[in-house]
Amino acid sequence: MTNNANPQSGSVGDFVMIYGTGLEGLSTEVFFQGNSENVSANVMAGDHTFVMVQVPSGAVTGPITVTTSGGTGAGPENFVVTP
Repeated sequence: MTNNANPQSGSVGDFVMIYGTGLEGLSTEVFFQGNSENVSANVMAGDHTFVMVQVPSGAVTGPITVTTSGGTGAGPENFVVTP
């Protein structure tokens, strides 16, 4: 499974589209890097090729991790959290 975020940077509350293969729409779990642990993001919409999430409070610059029944994967680039 691969995932790519668009945009690759944003502030808390911004919407981010994550594209990949084998995604499971609203059942997909998305996590942003946090200071001490990953922070869960709400999946607002999606299907088997994309999910739309909001950058959660507590997110810091780092990878976005996506979990489905098929496994867990992280994008090739860090997501940059801006003020």
